[in-house]
Amino acid sequence: METTPAPTEGGESGRPGGGGSRDSQQRRQEQFRAVYDEYGRFVLAYARRRTDTRADADEVFAEAMAICWRRLDDIPPDATLPWLYAVASRVLSNHRRGRERRLRLLDRVRSHEAVAVRVRAAGGDLDRLDAALAGLRDDDRELLRLAAWEHLTPAEIADVLGITPNAAAVRLHRARRALKQAYEDAGEEVDR
Repeated sequence: METTPAPTEGGESGRPGGGGSRDSQQRRQEQFRAVYDEYGRFVLAYARRRTDTRADADEVFAEAMAICWRRLDDIPPDATLPWLYAVASRVLSNHRRGRERRLRLLDRVRSHEAVAVRVRAAGGDLDRLDAALAGLRDDDRELLRLAAWEHLTPAEIADVLGITPNAAAVRLHRARRALKQAYEDAGEEVDR
């Protein structure tokens, strides 16, 4: 007598929710619904207490629940709420890092805009400055960006680039001199 193997818990494909029978999908949905109904409000409250806006809390909660769905089989039955809090904590950390990256980018954009305003106020031409920057070597452009956009000192630039503070100061001086020359050259080309 020949027997057929029983289907895996995650369905025929062996993956949770993937290609399985309708019964296993339904069981999976019911399992998620039970976790959501019993613990969702606690996870949402956790997120709300740790974020500045309701929208941020909702975003953290939604991502935590999406992870819960994907990793439903990994949830320890005797420690469901702590597991969900751990997931929400990691989501919250990612959310904060993303927010910090966006704020730093916004600061850099504002810094670049401030440089543009100063260039224009000094009677300069922003297109000319862009052309001058484009004509510099990549490492000179990076030095200037670290100093102007990131507001780093030569010692901090040295840490970023893995060189001595003296070398950073000398290279920055040379890069500024090269930029000045390239800016003047770009102006002569416009005048022709």
